[in-house]
Amino acid sequence: MLQYIQETAAFLKDRGFDQPEVGIILGTGLGKLLEDVEIQSEVSYNHLSLIHI
Repeated sequence: MLQYIQETAAFLKDRGFDQPEVGIILGTGLGKLLEDVEIQSEVSYNHLSLIHI
């Protein structure tokens, strides 16, 4: 499990998520929140889940 966390952290750091102040994971029913926030960076969850295959 620790290896998966480390791989995911490395993946995110390589894409500019080095020192995030806030992270939001949206799911079903939360997409409307996007209308009220400014997105600076994003990554699709499916890209993260591919790390663990």
